[in-house]
Amino acid sequence: RFAWMFWSHKVLRWFTPHLLVCALLASLLLAPRVPAYAVLAALQMGIYLLGAALYPLRDSGRLPRVARLLVFFLALNWAFCVAFVRYLGGNYRGSWRRTTRAAAS
Repeated sequence: RFAWMFWSHKVLRWFTPHLLVCALLASLLLAPRVPAYAVLAALQMGIYLLGAALYPLRDSGRLPRVARLLVFFLALNWAFCVAFVRYLGGNYRGSWRRTTRAAAS
């Protein structure tokens, strides 16, 4: 049980952006031969475009819960992609920086 929790929560989360890109590329490559893959590629691209369109509204309080979850999922995976590219480029520090705190009242 512990191994499943570790793999599903930690390791697979790191690879989700890569798996999403692989799924999109596979659908695009198979789309000319199998129409179902064209539909899957169009759906995946549509979801990405919808998430990008809804992203500016994420803090407005006007998005339904499902839309907020979609935006969160896509933003999280985008952050993993950016971190991976930074890591490959050597521009990745494995430490946190302190943020300024407001004075206690």
